[in-house]
Amino acid sequence: MYPGAGVNIWVLIAVGFIVLIFSGPIFGTLYPLAAVPAAAAYFAVKSALHVVMPTLDVSDRRPFALLATIVVFWFMSRVDHRLAARVAPYRRARHVARVVLIAAFLTPSTISEPGRNGWMPRSLFELQLLVTDRRVLVVMAFWMVVAHLFLVKAKGTRAKWDRVLEAVRLRPKGL
Repeated sequence: MYPGAGVNIWVLIAVGFIVLIFSGPIFGTLYPLAAVPAAAAYFAVKSALHVVMPTLDVSDRRPFALLATIVVFWFMSRVDHRLAARVAPYRRARHVARVVLIAAFLTPSTISEPGRNGWMPRSLFELQLLVTDRRVLVVMAFWMVVAHLFLVKAKGTRAKWDRVLEAVRLRPKGL
């Protein structure tokens, strides 16, 4: 996906900005095998630095933790793509996990009450209200169908996404 004839550079910049802002939910739902160890690396490095260098300020620990997160995510993302390309049961399990995670991410914002601040539950009480709401199963089923259809049918978007991931080396070429 390189700027060329007919491609507006400002559209590419806007898309890149949106992906950057929502990168946690995007990569967390699409690549849970890579996101979970990366998040664990972030907290492990931050905790280790707190023990090893207690005088280091919290804001000074963050770059080290983020670097560890990026390295682990990069490595695990490549492992994830190779597994998905070669192991059919893993590919199916990853698809189910993606569908459920995307639906779980979109459901709270869909059925949030008017006047409530934010789009995700911020306390256990709000989470309990959300889970006991009768609409949750219907809305979640709707988002699961939408997510499944998008992941399976959006071949052009998927091809562009794969090319971007290959360009930044998050996906091995030729899979």
